[in-house]
Amino acid sequence: NTYFSSSDAAFSDRYQAQNEFSRVKEGSIPVKGGWRIYSSGPGIYLHQLISSVLGIRQTEDTFIFDPILPDELDGLECHIELDNYPLDITFELSDDAGILVDGEKQPLENESNPYRTGAIILPKKNLTSKCSQITIKFQKNNRL
Repeated sequence: NTYFSSSDAAFSDRYQAQNEFSRVKEGSIPVKGGWRIYSSGPGIYLHQLISSVLGIRQTEDTFIFDPILPDELDGLECHIELDNYPLDITFELSDDAGILVDGEKQPLENESNPYRTGAIILPKKNLTSKCSQITIKFQKNNRL
């Protein structure tokens, strides 16, 4: 997608622009413009990576973690800001699912999933505004 943007009136300097700005409204002075290229591809890619592979989603009151990762990514670290919470997330392969925030084990609540262990739900109230270290322990049956 290409679109026209950034039209600037062809004034010699800002003083001329200040004195003759009415010419812009009249359309009696040419404008300089540019073309921009917009691609949604990178945004779609990042959304899929974050929400489908790393399994990071959020609701108004919770963060949801549902990683689907291969064994080779055990120990993967992700630094991300979500809803004004800077988070350092580590994904660890484990026999049992779990979640730690700043080293403290959190009560485990899972989303319902008929085919495998459901996503881990973390209430936002369990975090502070400072950067939180989150460790997601995902089960071996939740991997590629």
